[in-house]
Amino acid sequence: NSTIDRTPSMVDFVGEIQSMLVELGYDIGNFGPKKDGVDSKYGKYSMNGIRKFQKENGLKSDGITEKNTYAKLKDVLGNINTDL
Repeated sequence: NSTIDRTPSMVDFVGEIQSMLVELGYDIGNFGPKKDGVDSKYGKYSMNGIRKFQKENGLKSDGITEKNTYAKLKDVLGNINTDL
């Protein structure tokens, strides 16, 4: 049996990842209160968004947000925000 980690820290982390994907223009569905895909649940739309981000940024495209993917998300998002 595999279980999904729903601890508050994991839920917050998933929400943060989803928010970053949305801010970068990735379509992760129309879930959550704002219907923008941010619902703090790591489903197939979030995984597909991560895979697309990974592929476009030269990372292993497996849909897992490990430390390299997370660092790249923050880096890309930081570069966009400083360009504004």
